[in-house]
Amino acid sequence: MDDKHILGLDAGQLLNAAQNIQGEHFQIMDAASARAMYAGIGGDQALNLDPSQLGGMFGAMDPTQYAGIGGDQILAAYNTMGADQAVAMGGDNLAGILGPWTVNK
Repeated sequence: MDDKHILGLDAGQLLNAAQNIQGEHFQIMDAASARAMYAGIGGDQALNLDPSQLGGMFGAMDPTQYAGIGGDQILAAYNTMGADQAVAMGGDNLAGILGPWTVNK
């Protein structure tokens, strides 16, 4: 199932599907599909996922996709998943999550 098919499902179906995926299993999704699932669920609803599921979903995304989500929603996702799950996403994704709050000196 690709991102176009995922966007064809309603938010309730997507949330139910995401709740039944273990966090590490999101890694089998391509980045576009993970982003489509997040968009289809909606940022506020996605915050109801288990921290490992939310971390897995963000970890499957390409960090360049975070810009389209928005800083407030990214911060809320980070706070929901917690530092352990954010670190488990890997360096590039963690940098993408923390990027808007990094101060260059």
